[in-house]
Amino acid sequence: MNRIQTRALVEGAVFAAVTVVIGIIGFYIPIISLISVVWSVPTILVAFRHGFRTSVISSVASSILVSVLTQPMEGLRFFIGFGLPGIIMGYLLKKKQGPVKTIFITGVVLAAASIVTLYLGMLAIGVNIANAYDYLFGMITKAYNEASSSMLDMYSSIGVSREELLKSIAVFEKSIDLLKLTLPAILLLSGLMLAYLNFKLTRLVLKRINHLIDDVKPFSMWRLSKKWGLFSAFILLLAIIQMSLVRAAPLNALTLNIFTILSMTGLVLGVSVAKFFFDKHSVPKALKAIILFFLIFAFGNATMLLGVFDMVLDLRKLKQDSI
Repeated sequence: MNRIQTRALVEGAVFAAVTVVIGIIGFYIPIISLISVVWSVPTILVAFRHGFRTSVISSVASSILVSVLTQPMEGLRFFIGFGLPGIIMGYLLKKKQGPVKTIFITGVVLAAASIVTLYLGMLAIGVNIANAYDYLFGMITKAYNEASSSMLDMYSSIGVSREELLKSIAVFEKSIDLLKLTLPAILLLSGLMLAYLNFKLTRLVLKRINHLIDDVKPFSMWRLSKKWGLFSAFILLLAIIQMSLVRAAPLNALTLNIFTILSMTGLVLGVSVAKFFFDKHSVPKALKAIILFFLIFAFGNATMLLGVFDMVLDLRKLKQDSI
């Protein structure tokens, strides 16, 4: 028993050190902050191999070290944003929960953690929490207005139509307003994506050390169950009706967030449907990649509708198979 506990503590300490190094690099060299995707992986591994308690100790220790070596608030944000989701995913994996359930729960936790760390960041610079949301988008709008003023002068001086530039600026300003309304949905979708990436990275590492865990189904087989597919399609229809016909102002923000989540779900499933049929008919990989790229970025609405049709009609005849 003592040998097992010693091994757990040693591994926890090693993974804590790795996490601290990653955290410090991300803090002092923001240009490579994309490595934040893997910040939770060491904590996940500790939780999976040695349990909840050891993972908490390891995560708290690494967060304290990050606080000492950077800023006090950074360690707290580090624990909430990456330590806590890692602990939860590792615990769920250890309890042999399904991959979809594990990814979904961790994604929700990551989204909630993003909101908390956002407010902590505002608090650290002296912004009242009640005004943090408006302050954040006020800064974004101010920065864009300053940049757009410089761009107007620069492009006008080389003969670009000022009217066309003003139209582009107006479109971007509307997109900022839209982002302000749909930020919760964007954070949830980002959380799910990060949870998926962390799951895949963790599974790869565990496979290297001879620990096999169940994987999600191949992408071309992703679909919602019949019950959830019909429900999602119905809610999406109600959201479209509200936005285009009813237009009840109090429901705008909620409707936009629901529409964003479900339309992105439809897009992902639409790409999955396309890939399924491309694989079935042995389309060459290079051509398949090119077509899928255009389906996402040039024909996104049509691809989303394809995914919605699959929710209702099961175009691939996968019956009750789901992600």
